[in-house]
Amino acid sequence: MKENVKNNDALILVPVDSIVEGYLKSIKSIRLECNFNGTILTKKKVIIDKASIVKGDVICEEMILFGQLNGNVFFTGRITMHEGSTLNGKVYASTFTSLSETNSDYIVQVPKKAVLEKVRNHLNEVTTEVGLSKDVLLTTLR
Repeated sequence: MKENVKNNDALILVPVDSIVEGYLKSIKSIRLECNFNGTILTKKKVIIDKASIVKGDVICEEMILFGQLNGNVFFTGRITMHEGSTLNGKVYASTFTSLSETNSDYIVQVPKKAVLEKVRNHLNEVTTEVGLSKDVLLTTLR
């Protein structure tokens, strides 16, 4: 049983020398070491490594940004931009921290508590039974 719990907490790693295009949906945390074009939806955390360039929308609980992100993002928790990272797009988050002084172009909006709660509830409903491209939850969250 202990091994099962550990496996459920493991994150999904998409390694360097990979390119991902399309939709990525998970109930686990995701760490990208590669370039990604598309939409990411997870009920947990997204980590974008230093060499990564992400183009598209990200919806998750929390994000740690070391690389580049170009797109609209919605977080029910915190986003942290580390030194050297760049962000271009609209950010909806309950907490935003930037440790980066690079050329970024973003607007940060902190949604009302009621909106954040609705999104949290929707994220809790995320399953992997239906692909993200066919999941009505994506349209609802956007």
